[in-house]
Amino acid sequence: MYLDIIEDLLKIYLACIDSYSAKIYQTINDKYTIIDRSMLTAYQYVKILEDRKEKNEESLNVLKNYLLRQTIYSETGNIVFEIEDKSKLELYNEILDSLVVEKFNYKNRLMKKLQFNYTKIVSDKYTELLFFLELISEFSILKKLIINGNYEAKYKFEIIKNRIINYSINENDYFYKEKKEYINLIKNDTFFESEYGKLNEVALNLKDVYRFSQCSLIKPENVLHHQYSVAIMSIIFVEYCNNVLNEKIDLYSIITKALFHDFGEYKGTEIISHFKYYNEYSTKMFSQILDKDEKDLERLIGDNLYRIISNYKEGLEGYIVDYIDKIIGIMKLWVEVRIL
Repeated sequence: MYLDIIEDLLKIYLACIDSYSAKIYQTINDKYTIIDRSMLTAYQYVKILEDRKEKNEESLNVLKNYLLRQTIYSETGNIVFEIEDKSKLELYNEILDSLVVEKFNYKNRLMKKLQFNYTKIVSDKYTELLFFLELISEFSILKKLIINGNYEAKYKFEIIKNRIINYSINENDYFYKEKKEYINLIKNDTFFESEYGKLNEVALNLKDVYRFSQCSLIKPENVLHHQYSVAIMSIIFVEYCNNVLNEKIDLYSIITKALFHDFGEYKGTEIISHFKYYNEYSTKMFSQILDKDEKDLERLIGDNLYRIISNYKEGLEGYIVDYIDKIIGIMKLWVEVRIL
């Protein structure tokens, strides 16, 4: 049974690697992927839930579903695009949902024990919030492209900015307060000074921090992608534990710990483990560096997210995330050796 589970986890990891190839705005962008956008969206979604102290089964399932959906992009490409004829939107979503479910059914036939428990996306207040936050993520990504000298992105950046500023909301919208705050921040050009903007900035920094191994890094892996892989593998493993083994593991805690567990490396302090833990002095030195970087995060992204980061190893959920993290390190070495 254990070997079957390890084999299934490897299949999931390989799916995460493949899905990380699908780009956002391919014609003007050779760097940021759809999953980068999805990760920024997930971080902002969690921040809003944490700020509201709103953690319920509905909001959790929407987040889980959203993250799982990202694993099919290696087989479909970017299948999310704007429909001009709004009268066809319902038909488009119906066809799209059927395609996505079919892809997950195929993936599950290849699995021995674990399963992708994906369900069709149903439009509600939480999914609508995610779609709104995707616009914010695109806004942040395009701004970073412009800062890095990609002036082709400027035209698209202005389009997204205007879409956000003119985004239609009413006071009955469940997330009216949060959406209105985003819109005003962007309208007043103060978004990147806010906790939302700083959160996206930190996440995009992790896109540029790469993980190392003892091999030649034929398949590079940055920290943002790594956290995505840990989150997906943890979700599927924990659902097996809960649904098949009748455990009672907190899935929300698992997801948030996985998504944020390496946030302290945003300054570029990803150091290979055997060097970091070479002896008691190196362990102490790198622990102090990481502690300082993590404390700086509290000022940037707020104390609620900082608590997740600083306590991610605590409890059964922390143990599982750490366990999956170590497994991925071994799998990364295996992938490098196999490619060589």
